[in-house]
Amino acid sequence: MTAIPDALKAYAAVFKDLTADSLPRLAALLAEDVFFRDPFHALNGRDAVVALFRGMYKRMPEARFEVLDVCAHPDGETHYLRWRFTGGRFDFTGVSTVRFNAAGLVSEHIDYWDAAGGVYERLPVLGGLLRGFRRLAFGAQ
Repeated sequence: MTAIPDALKAYAAVFKDLTADSLPRLAALLAEDVFFRDPFHALNGRDAVVALFRGMYKRMPEARFEVLDVCAHPDGETHYLRWRFTGGRFDFTGVSTVRFNAAGLVSEHIDYWDAAGGVYERLPVLGGLLRGFRRLAFGAQ
């Protein structure tokens, strides 16, 4: 089993307790030129990533991340966080790949999660259409 690097432990701890007030702690762990991607965004730079989370907390102050698993890859470069996001009508699980630079700051954070099931299907009109399509295409679920 690969030991969890301190930088990854610190990053996971920040996400576990992330709120609008703790965004400076997140910013301190990000490289200035960090790359962030999720199903809706591709951002470059610490300020852009912090602004994304600031906007999220402005719209959903109750938003929370629960860190479920932390895994260090044996290559020592790419690591993983499995998490659960809750906030408002949203509740979904995802995985992030995280890479650090030589200074131990996050240089890349890429999220993988089901945007259709996690977001779109929870919207009033579009959600009903997507759930109906899913039933037609894949059978009752």
